[in-house]
Amino acid sequence: MVELTNISREISAHPSLDPKILAQYPGRDGSSVRKWWDETYGSQYVIRTNGDLDAIVKHLGYESTTVPEEVMAKVSGAIPTDFDIVNQSQKRLSQVQILPDSSLTAKQRTHLALAREVAREVVQVSPPQSIKGAMIPPASDRVRTAGMYARTPREIFITPEQLESGRTTIDTTIHELAHHTSGAEDGAEVHNRELTRLGGLVVQRTAQGTFDDIVKNLDFKW
Repeated sequence: MVELTNISREISAHPSLDPKILAQYPGRDGSSVRKWWDETYGSQYVIRTNGDLDAIVKHLGYESTTVPEEVMAKVSGAIPTDFDIVNQSQKRLSQVQILPDSSLTAKQRTHLALAREVAREVVQVSPPQSIKGAMIPPASDRVRTAGMYARTPREIFITPEQLESGRTTIDTTIHELAHHTSGAEDGAEVHNRELTRLGGLVVQRTAQGTFDDIVKNLDFKW
């Protein structure tokens, strides 16, 4: 749902990152180190341990940066790493609560029917097992979660808020379907290509009238 770019900064290039300056803050006192870190970088930065996580970290509302060993020794434990942010996100998302169709409004059920029909039409070989409404916790402190794809058992979940309109339902469905078909995470080039491909198929099927029966439903709202 957002275009991700690989954004990073080298700590050694910043004039205020001299370990001597960091040493002014008391040892392992978390609040002091956190204050220094926020003043130097900004609270959105986390420590990079694996460049492959950069795109996911960005999607979660943070940015990764590399630190030299002497600084790492000072901030370790007080400043989260990219792995910490991703791991915390996975734990949050494991708390998803599936909503029975009967708990949704007529409008939401109509849009959910559209999501299911879109999936059947554009992923005809090995489609996801199901698409359900669900209460999904925020993936991080900085972003909300509109939908998610669970690789096991290949299910897509969409929040009631996204099911309030046909447009947001389709946007979320395509995004999560791209995870299903590509096997890739947010920000990966293969996921971005699938977004484009699947979006094109939905436009084509819409122009052909494939979804007309749902769109003409009195409860449907673009």
